[in-house]
Amino acid sequence: MDEGREEGHEDTRLADRAILLLRDPSASSYEELAGACKTLQHFAVDTWEEDYVRDAGGIGPLVSLVADDDAPCSTRECAAKALQNLTCGNWLNQEAVRFADGLKPLVQLAGQLDASDKAKEASRLAIKNLCEGNEENEKIIRAAGGAHSGARAEPTLPHNWEKNVEFIQRLIGESDLEPEQRALNREVYAPKPTGGVEIRIVRTSGHPCEGQRGLYTTLARGRGEKIIRYIGVVKKRIAGDTGNDYLFAVADMDADLDAERAGNEGRYVNDFRGIAPSKNVQLVDSRAASGELEVWFEAVHPIQPGEELLTCYGRNYSLA
Repeated sequence: MDEGREEGHEDTRLADRAILLLRDPSASSYEELAGACKTLQHFAVDTWEEDYVRDAGGIGPLVSLVADDDAPCSTRECAAKALQNLTCGNWLNQEAVRFADGLKPLVQLAGQLDASDKAKEASRLAIKNLCEGNEENEKIIRAAGGAHSGARAEPTLPHNWEKNVEFIQRLIGESDLEPEQRALNREVYAPKPTGGVEIRIVRTSGHPCEGQRGLYTTLARGRGEKIIRYIGVVKKRIAGDTGNDYLFAVADMDADLDAERAGNEGRYVNDFRGIAPSKNVQLVDSRAASGELEVWFEAVHPIQPGEELLTCYGRNYSLA
């Protein structure tokens, strides 16, 4: 065994101290925890060191730090980078991360709206390593809304989707539509169509949107039922800017959701005027248990299968 790899060598002593610190995070600051992650990242340069960290119990604390929503993005980034190095070509460490329930937190960090670009990229690269030669990890990551970076992930587009609109199932920022970031996002995310609804080309004569698209339910809906989320790009609100027909003003926030360039099937819910006597769904915004903003189309009365979902977008909405 190479002397630099012997237990008791200075490098392993540093790794041991880092692992001890990470296993008792309440006794340390996030800055100190980030330093411990960096120590393990730099330590894990070969299989022996990678195995040493796993055998010493270092994988679980790193996963916990990635999943810690209260930790600064810079600290979670350091934890993701350490996992990236530890899982590069190391199947046992790939397995250890899965057994520590570390796959979903990495997918969530990679897609977190307010996460830094560096934290997102570190998570994506860790996901790539975790899926190399590991079908079980790849299956779980895809189920969580992600896809490994070894092969470009293409979303499964809903039937009748417009090809020039990015299909997403999570809120994104404007920077996510930049070509480079968009390519990175597609390496991780493979969104799936929403169940229970379908986009149809409107064929009804006299319908204001004849020849265009509308959204229809395939299931019976009860009053108050949340049917589909309204998804789009989170944008800072600009006073006096009417923008486009896909803007939703979020209550109690100086921000709008814009589904013009990116969104899900909810962007095809039409205004009821000229189609029906009244709306059958309304937009409501709330916070999930995690604190994440959610905007839903909610049924205002029972809706039968096959009915078009219709709402009221207000007086300023263009009916042309």
